[in-house]
Amino acid sequence: MIVYAVAPVAAAVFATSIINLSWGRAGAVWPSYIWLTLTTVILAVSTGYLLGRLLPSPFTVAAAALTMTIVVFAGTDSDRMALATLYGYPDVRLSGAALAARMALAALVTAIAIGVGAWREWARTKAVSHSVGPAVAVSGIVVATVAVYAAGPLQVERDYVGGAPCTETRPVVCVWYEHERYLPKMERYVERFNELDEFIALPDDPYSGEDEFWETGMRGDVGDQLTFFGSDFGAASSMVHYAMETSGFPGCDIDNDGPGADRVGQLEWNLTDWFTLYIMDVDSTEETGAHAPGLDEIDPILAMPEDEQFEWARQSMAEMREHCVD
Repeated sequence: MIVYAVAPVAAAVFATSIINLSWGRAGAVWPSYIWLTLTTVILAVSTGYLLGRLLPSPFTVAAAALTMTIVVFAGTDSDRMALATLYGYPDVRLSGAALAARMALAALVTAIAIGVGAWREWARTKAVSHSVGPAVAVSGIVVATVAVYAAGPLQVERDYVGGAPCTETRPVVCVWYEHERYLPKMERYVERFNELDEFIALPDDPYSGEDEFWETGMRGDVGDQLTFFGSDFGAASSMVHYAMETSGFPGCDIDNDGPGADRVGQLEWNLTDWFTLYIMDVDSTEETGAHAPGLDEIDPILAMPEDEQFEWARQSMAEMREHCVD
């Protein structure tokens, strides 16, 4: 039974390790996620095996598969009862207590599934009520399940301990070491970002750390300055959003309740997308692989010569500022 659980996990770990080794230091296979995968698969296999022993029926396999699918994927990465994570970005880690509680639950269910036949045989030869075994098993599972809940969320924030790889650009870009391989691309993004300094720029304030791009989770609550959620588009977009927030874009307070509020919102949306795509240095939205709502509206702008694109951006900024309030 255990072989059915271990074999696919081992194959997946082998393939993942080969890929990560090709990246060198810029990639990592975290053992905690391997243990979580193995624990969840063993729990699923053991549950199916136990149901098959208790309820022998042609429908048991399908019922067990459906039940465990719902159980595994019903939670999210922050739920106390989750058995799987939606993502494994480096700004979070698996909680040791939560993982240990799930391993204990899987071990208990496995032991019950393996021992149910032996218990039945032993109970037949002894003056023991047949309800004792099930009662003990159910009680143990309830206690283990409560322990899973009490252990807290499956994923928690990761502590930054220093030594981050950074670019030599200005502004600097620093990332978790697992994302070090993206630094050459971030250097190119910063060069393009600096070309937009008439529209957006980071504050010149080296003491607060706001004049740098640090990946999410590395600087505490300074802000989500850079994230790779959404791949390259997500990285460029997060740079733009952080710069717009810290620079007070568009340079004044906008009347968001005025008659032109919808128009102002559309202008800001379009400018945000254009800033992002300019940083990525693409000629069309299709090159990004992103599917954000309304993103393709920028394609006609990208088709213009670069100087005309900047003029469009200046005109859009000027129109936004018409709605500034004192």
